[in-house]
Amino acid sequence: MKILPLATEIVIFTGIVLVLIFLIFSKKALYFYLIAVFSHIIGISLELYLLKKQIFTDFYFLYFSQETRIFALVVIFASLFSLLIFWSYTKKEVLNKEIPFLLLNSLLSMILMVRSNNLFFTFLALEYLSFSIYIMIASFKRIGFPYESALKYFVLGSFASLLMLFGIFLLYLDRGGLSYSTLGEGGINSLVILALLFLFTGFAFKLAFVPFHIWTPDVFAGTPFPFISFISTVPKVSVFGFLFIISKKLNLNFLNIVIISILTMFLGNLSALLEKNIKKIFAFSSIAHSGYILLIFISRSRTVFDALVFYLITYSIMQMGALLCLQQLDRENLTLDSLKEKGSLLLFFFSVIFLLSLTGIPPTAGFYAKFYIFSIPLLEGYNFAVFLAFLNSVISAYYYLRMSVAIFQVKEKDKPIKKFPLLIISVLFFLVILLGVYPSFINILLK
Repeated sequence: MKILPLATEIVIFTGIVLVLIFLIFSKKALYFYLIAVFSHIIGISLELYLLKKQIFTDFYFLYFSQETRIFALVVIFASLFSLLIFWSYTKKEVLNKEIPFLLLNSLLSMILMVRSNNLFFTFLALEYLSFSIYIMIASFKRIGFPYESALKYFVLGSFASLLMLFGIFLLYLDRGGLSYSTLGEGGINSLVILALLFLFTGFAFKLAFVPFHIWTPDVFAGTPFPFISFISTVPKVSVFGFLFIISKKLNLNFLNIVIISILTMFLGNLSALLEKNIKKIFAFSSIAHSGYILLIFISRSRTVFDALVFYLITYSIMQMGALLCLQQLDRENLTLDSLKEKGSLLLFFFSVIFLLSLTGIPPTAGFYAKFYIFSIPLLEGYNFAVFLAFLNSVISAYYYLRMSVAIFQVKEKDKPIKKFPLLIISVLFFLVILLGVYPSFINILLK
């Protein structure tokens, strides 16, 4: 009974061990993907069961609560779709059997990070995630320039980790411990402020906040679409989940970073306007969405959690759906001009809905996601900040609709879509429409 709260982590770790065993004795990638898929499904089922039974407790460096279980659910859900997108990848020569192993390792690290009750343990989990991603980028051979992307991400990520580690050291000097309960004791002094600044700098790199976003377009451009679907959604869910948990535990005020939120939105959207490479457009779009999400942290109300969970789920669905549609064109160096060369009417229909949802146009899920995000600071009286966020949504509509028009102008409209990717696209499309028509579905499911 004592290890019951750890059931999900045990299942995922078991999946990692099984994949390692099969890596030694088998070369069929199918087995590895099946093990990873079942690990995800069992993990989701266990989290829903433990959430329903309200099994919330502390376990050494881990903290189990309703919020941490829901964030873990969202992480596993997004990771499952990322795994299926990797599986459906059309370039079979790069569909290597190491991907399920690396993805399960990254999943375990993300769950541990959102459940962590100790800052140094959080740092270890984040580094575990980062190294899994570095290796995953470099594993895509003959596609783009993966080694350059992985090296650039590794060097910049290591520098961000050093800044975080120095911030943790400063907090330890002041508080004498690194558990959240210890960190929450005492007042705010100059040493704590400096430590939090170093910490935030490290997490700003992971979430591509301005001015720590420079790695994002280059890494996105050097890797295939499945990896972009993963890195732009799943790690973002876990890191934002951690920021929410630690801000609640330490009672932090994020009012001072509203400027970073606005600058991140403008840089992401304005840079995307000037870009023609599709992967880089999605990179800058991902930066802008980080700015949108950061905006709600200026509020301390209970609705922040609900809005954050809804936005993270919705963003993961529509981002993966749009990228999966573009993945079916079998072109890694996609530009706005090459989008017009080959496609299908069905692909056009799906991709336009996902892009409209990313824009925030009703009745898609993206509209309600942005409505929830913008309404929270609006109720708090930050009218000008909400106006700037709305202006950024209008700016983003231009480059999203520009992609939609390019897809509509395809010269060859009979390109077939393989059944497995079409099934995943259909499920994601259904979820976008369902959450757009019935946004309270998530709350009902979790309660």
